[in-house]
Amino acid sequence: EAPRNSPPPAPLTSPVTSKPRSTRKRVVSSVIFGVVAL
Repeated sequence: EAPRNSPPPAPLTSPVTSKPRSTRKRVVSSVIFGVVAL
């Protein structure tokens, strides 16, 4: 078990070239939703 203070396994800074564009769009939507939720 990794400590909670460790960085996430897939930070937003990770390259999205290995993932489909749909995943990138989902991440962007999630970030926007999070900002709006604030």
